Amino acid sequence: LHTAYRRQRQMCIRDSPIGDISQNSITSIVQDQKGFLWFGTKYGLNKYNGVSFQTFLHNSDDSTSLTNSSVESLLVDQEGNIWVGTFGGGINFYNLENQAFEVLHPILKSALIHENVISILEDKDGDIWFGTENSGIFIWNKKKANLQHFNADKNKNNSLPTNHISKIEQDDQGLIWIGTWGGGLCRYNKEKNDLTVFNAKSDVNLNHDIVRAIHTGKEDRLWVGTQPVSYTHLRAHETKANL
Repeated sequence: LHTAYRRQRQMCIRDSPIGDISQNSITSIVQDQKGFLWFGTKYGLNKYNGVSFQTFLHNSDDSTSLTNSSVESLLVDQEGNIWVGTFGGGINFYNLENQAFEVLHPILKSALIHENVISILEDKDGDIWFGTENSGIFIWNKKKANLQHFNADKNKNNSLPTNHISKIEQDDQGLIWIGTWGGGLCRYNKEKNDLTVFNAKSDVNLNHDIVRAIHTGKEDRLWVGTQPVSYTHLRAHETKANL
């Protein structure tokens, strides 16, 4: 079902008369504040204006181009700018007003330059969370220009169960939900600095420890997609584990 749906979605893009997209393996889609659609693909970032695509690729001779052409994640922040997570090239920042990629703060650039950035979240405080494939989570405080690294460390409290991050979301209560590849689901209370880990062995209805998708709905509802293909529907405050 997952494969069939993915193929169907790619055919809709490929066979459309709206113009050529750079690659049919679409990893992420966002819409900016001006109404443009942005498609992240395995080869290029594509901006759709309603008529045609504009493609952004890495160019070794252009320091303002994408750091890597393989795009994994996209985020439109509260200011309307676009954060682009790449596979092997870390983070890129596109200023929507100036219509150009801008140089990252040196702290952020050096920490993430070679990372595979799989998921990006802006929380209600304006902090940007970068979930990586192998290095856990980086949290960027734009106002203070401060970068926090959140990773797996058995010798520390509130440690992630694994550094392999697949998805980060925030619910209406302000709780951060972190999906991992093999470590289950994490709930982080930012105010209390408290991390709780839920996996297939926990007293919750989580079928598998590979989390591929998280959706936070109304009335404390949480939908979790796992691999092998299945989903779990949870109510955030009605389980024995207080999930």
